[in-house]
Amino acid sequence: MPAMVEDKPKRTLPTGRRPKYPWAEWFDGKTHTITRGEDFQVPLMSMRGILHQSAKAKDGSVETYFEGNNVVVFVFTPNQTVHEA
Repeated sequence: MPAMVEDKPKRTLPTGRRPKYPWAEWFDGKTHTITRGEDFQVPLMSMRGILHQSAKAKDGSVETYFEGNNVVVFVFTPNQTVHEA
């Protein structure tokens, strides 16, 4: 039978993964341009999907468009919280 412990052991390793992309920098409300092969490796349409999913997870939205075959231009907008009086 397993032994019982009083407290859970403290983790010495960080929990979770480091973000692959610098979301705090990219989702600062300014327009950003990222280039395939430099800033990301996935196909453009995949990166567009990643941007939209990440914006939704951060309670916002992102407007995207492509410049040529390797560049994604985007701007993040946080959702407005409506407070009822």
